[in-house]
Amino acid sequence: NADVKPKSSDGGTRSDIGLVEVSPGTALIDLDKSPGYYELFAVLEAKGSVSKETRVFEQLLVYTRQLYALQHDRRFAWGVVVCGSSVRVCLLSPNEPVFASTVMNVATRPGRKAFVEFLVNCSFCDTDQLGLDPTMIYLKHIKCWKIECPTEGEKGPKYVYSDKVIVAADRLFCRHTRCFLGLLDMPPEGGELKHDVVVKDSWSDAVSTHRDEVEFLREIRNALSVKEDVDFEYPRLLHGGCVKLWTGATDGDGKPVFIADDTDYLYRDLPITTTTGNDGGNNDGSSGPAPMWPSREHQRIVMQPVGRPLRLAESVPELIIMLCNVMQCHGTILSECGILHCDISTSNILVVWTDSGLVRGMLIDFDCATYIKGSKSEARAEMMGTLLFMSVLNLEDSPVKRTALDDWESLLYVICWLGTYGINEHTQRKEDGGSNDSELKKFTIREWRYGSFDEISLKKRLHLALPEAFETSILAGFNPDMEHWMMLTGLASELRRTL
Repeated sequence: NADVKPKSSDGGTRSDIGLVEVSPGTALIDLDKSPGYYELFAVLEAKGSVSKETRVFEQLLVYTRQLYALQHDRRFAWGVVVCGSSVRVCLLSPNEPVFASTVMNVATRPGRKAFVEFLVNCSFCDTDQLGLDPTMIYLKHIKCWKIECPTEGEKGPKYVYSDKVIVAADRLFCRHTRCFLGLLDMPPEGGELKHDVVVKDSWSDAVSTHRDEVEFLREIRNALSVKEDVDFEYPRLLHGGCVKLWTGATDGDGKPVFIADDTDYLYRDLPITTTTGNDGGNNDGSSGPAPMWPSREHQRIVMQPVGRPLRLAESVPELIIMLCNVMQCHGTILSECGILHCDISTSNILVVWTDSGLVRGMLIDFDCATYIKGSKSEARAEMMGTLLFMSVLNLEDSPVKRTALDDWESLLYVICWLGTYGINEHTQRKEDGGSNDSELKKFTIREWRYGSFDEISLKKRLHLALPEAFETSILAGFNPDMEHWMMLTGLASELRRTL
């Protein structure tokens, strides 16, 4: 019974099938302390009655989320749910659906035969079939990952060596974004890794013809690398593309044959229906039946420079300098490349210290970006971005094309959020169950975070409509204990007036 989790020697909890239960927040662990966890290929959850099947599936999703958070080379996951004598095998991938087999009743001969066949087939599976990433290898002797990174053209792959994960994939579906700090040269055994690159690993929408982060970063690099007056930081693409897996075959010249790692390849042998039967055309402009779920492609990007979280800003003046850098970069990319970022948020602004000691802000994450001019521009705007910082038109899913004003509006929300809740750990207000919770929950700005899209949009319109409403509902909540907080209120007021 997977509900029984005796203590393991590594301090976690482990059932008799090897399941470790830890919170997603512990994803940045010492990999040597739980080696058994990295040998798992499936999560099992069992109950004694079929009536508890819903509860079993809920637990399966919780445990699988933890599996993704801890296994940094996990591409997809297998699950087994047991309710009495009924057994189902599940496939969980970056896409939204969870595929479940028909019931195998192990109280019957056919059911036992089917379940034993599943276990036998698992024993013959390759690493990628079990859900792990064969392009990532953990080198125990130097305690780091060796990550294979795609390159442009026909060149062979490059490798990055990483001992630190700064973003773990602690979500069940969508992009499964992970970020690693690493270096391009293999470190000596016992040597310290001095990080000089960032690796972003994610499952991006493979259907869209308008959003390809690698293409965006390549255009930005080509446009800005030749300019002499660039006085800001931006993510410089070194390598990037779709992760390729070896099929086990060779071509006529004896060279290995590789295939793109995407969800179409993952589902290739499954007896499932892949279309909705909608012949009205697809989002990518093609005709024919539309997919029931988005096709996702496994991408990996290597970038410089290495940035740090926005919360490391030491003061309000320093934060304002960083925001100015970011929007200067935003405007230059828009004018030079015709690319609109579409996701200005606290998570997508990093701190960079130059060799001379100057502090800079850097805009990252072009997953949601779009072309706003030329043949590649979208015919209709899509709802994209981080909910808390989305513009009103974005929240309302307006057919009006997005412009730079939408991103400037998002910047206003960033300033208001930081002004209310603090810019770093020294000025931060938290809702942690303490005595200050009742006070923090009174802030009107919380209404930007909770509710439906329409409800949040309406609240933002009301708060920004008049200077008096903005001042009493939003600016009044800024933290007066934060040094130079009036600089943020002045900036927010001016930005609201301009918009």
